[in-house]
Amino acid sequence: MKLTTTRCRDGAGAQVTIATRIPAIAQPLLEELPGSRAVALDVSDLASVRAFCADWSGPVDALVANAGVMLLPTCEVNAHGWETQLSTNYLGHCALVPGLRSRRPGTPAGSSRPCAQPAAPTPGT
Repeated sequence: MKLTTTRCRDGAGAQVTIATRIPAIAQPLLEELPGSRAVALDVSDLASVRAFCADWSGPVDALVANAGVMLLPTCEVNAHGWETQLSTNYLGHCALVPGLRSRRPGTPAGSSRPCAQPAAPTPGT
């Protein structure tokens, strides 16, 4: 999905930023897609998320927040004391969206539902 999404956005003329823990891994893709760039971001590390947001400039027209891990063989905990799956799949994205919004007020940014404003309660629940 990530590769297809990147190719589609780049092909439509978008300036695509590939946020990845290891930007060098994206180099072959960058050669294929000249409208793209790769920058370091580890969503499991809140310091990395803060640095990414602090360095961001320009608009955010779309955000594909699809980094994730699952079925880790052991319970791993990151430097902040959070379990890796929780910090990668949820907390990092929930810090990234408002972090980007705070850099560019009024700029739309997409998110998964848990990161957005809470849904209205369902009647009868």
